[in-house]
Amino acid sequence: MPVQLREHLVSDPNRVSPAVQASAALVFQSYAHRISDKNLSTAFGDLADRLLERALKTAGSAG
Repeated sequence: MPVQLREHLVSDPNRVSPAVQASAALVFQSYAHRISDKNLSTAFGDLADRLLERALKTAGSAG
């Protein structure tokens, strides 16, 4: 990802589309399932849940 785009997204998380949030949630959930460290697995799973919840909330308010 170009630095200019990355800086823009990091500085304004509200500009991240629900599709990107949902995709990131899938990646984090995948990590959660593959990591043997229970604490790290739980952390990734929790992040995945938060990202998916945000994606659904953002998508719902956009329509």
